[in-house]
Amino acid sequence: MATEIEAKLKVASLEEAEEQLKQLGGEFTGEVLQQDVYYDDSAGSFRQGDMCLRLRRESSEGKDRAILTYKGAKQGGKYKSRVEVEVEVSNAAAADELLAGLGYKKWTRLKKRRKIWRISGCEVLLDTVEGLGEYVEIEGGSSSDIGLVQEKLGLGGIEHTEQSYASMAAEKIEFEEDV
Repeated sequence: MATEIEAKLKVASLEEAEEQLKQLGGEFTGEVLQQDVYYDDSAGSFRQGDMCLRLRRESSEGKDRAILTYKGAKQGGKYKSRVEVEVEVSNAAAADELLAGLGYKKWTRLKKRRKIWRISGCEVLLDTVEGLGEYVEIEGGSSSDIGLVQEKLGLGGIEHTEQSYASMAAEKIEFEEDV
């Protein structure tokens, strides 16, 4: 199982971070539209355990794909770190039916536009999250790599949030089953 290490930073605008990435020679790798649906069991075990079960529908350059993701509870450290397992599925509707058949219920959803960059061994994600605002996520192999990129981007003074988009969405956006 892979471990995801990330810093999530709330920003007023993504323009400055994107300009810094360009000036620093970052590699733009693409832009995607993502629609995420989050699931939990009847006891709310995932939310209570700070874990995640998500089905993501992603669209980029006319290509669609679906990814089923499990994220474990957060581990200690300077940045958010947790086990992440992702599986691409060929049929999102069937995956949704499978999860429902196993007793999982949808509890929130969100939509975002994500621009993906690579620099200094890290992936930098520029996210515009519907109803929540703009965020820079920096994912890397180590806390030191992430901290270095955060400084390079001029974001060193910004506190990172441990809260997931899902929990933020659940607090701010009313969940509608049929959306």
